[in-house]
Amino acid sequence: ELALELDPTPSRETRLEWVDIALVVDEGFERNLPQPTLRTLSGDYGPWTITVEGSQLRFRDRSLETTWRLLAIEPHRFLVDGDESVQILFDTPEPGVQAAAMEILRFQGGRERRERTRILP
Repeated sequence: ELALELDPTPSRETRLEWVDIALVVDEGFERNLPQPTLRTLSGDYGPWTITVEGSQLRFRDRSLETTWRLLAIEPHRFLVDGDESVQILFDTPEPGVQAAAMEILRFQGGRERRERTRILP
């Protein structure tokens, strides 16, 4: 609802996709991905860092010094825990292959893409 207040004109397709994701979140669904798959996504992407902690990914915006847990909804698509209006999409040809870039998608239509600049061990 808040996302619609911010941008009352997203496309029908976009609105349906985000509603589907919201339903998944409401059901408490989270995909558990194997740690080797998560490691292919960890690294630095410009000002952003993705790390693996246990069986979870963490997103850090170094300019804000804040870290958020990521909830897997697909092997390459995640929600930011606590803010379902933001998705993180990794550019990887298939699960298990190192990601080349990541993109932040906002319900209101904003997108930011960053190429991977460093792979973390």
